Parts: sequence; C-alpha cells; structure tokens
Amino acid sequence: MRTDVFVRVIELPEGVRGVTLPNDDATYSVYLNARLTQAQRDEALSHELYHIEHDDLYSSEPVGAREALADLRPEENAPEYGFVRRGNVLFWQRLGPGDTPERIRPGDQLRRRVPSRSLPRGLADIEKPADEG
Repeated sequence: MRTDVFVRVIELPEGVRGVTLPNDDATYSVYLNARLTQAQRDEALSHELYHIEHDDLYSSEPVGAREALADLRPEENAPEYGFVRRGNVLFWQRLGPGDTPERIRPGDQLRRRVPSRSLPRGLADIEKPADEG
C-alpha cells in the first residue's frame, strides 16, 4: 500500500462508493462508504487508487471520461502486453484501459507475422477455426 494515501471508512450517501481528496501535504485521503461489503470496498479502493496513479484529480478532462477509464482499468495482475484484435488483424501491443487480450489457442493458424525484432509492436493476421465463425 502506498504511504501517501490514507484510507478511511465512513458513512457516505447511498450510491457513493468512494471519494478521494488531495491533502495540503501532497498526500491523499480516500473515503470509502461504510455501507459497502468488504469486497465492494476493495473494488472502490482500487478505483480510487487508479485516479491517484493517473493524476485524475488534476486533469481538465471531463469527469465522466475519467470515471469511465477508472471503471475499465486493467486487473492488477493483467498482462502488460498482449494481442489485441482490430478487425481481422491482431496487434501485439501494450494493453490499455478496455483492451481485452486475444488468446491464441491450438488450432488458430497464423498466416502472416512480422519479425520478432519489431515486438512489442508486431502484428499477426489470424484465421479462426470454422466452428468459431
């Protein structure tokens, strides 16, 4: 856990899962709703920490956009790179919010692939088996 984040569980209005406020000493206070289960509090804390890590509290982007990105954040143990499908082409790239890595399985046939020296920005064109459409 970060040493510059202080987490408190307090009564918040229904529908408010958590709130983060910057403190004057460059630390942060995260307030989690006491009405939530422990699992919901853990999720809310992860959401609030995402905001801190991405400097959302100081961003001029619309709040709705920042909230959507925090909701789509990758899981903690998600791979940093993976194949991401764009049409019929798979790109090997750094995963961003909302990117779902494509799984390459036995039976998938790669038709074309760029040399590995170009990774992590390689690409592969893949044919799916007929039974998967």
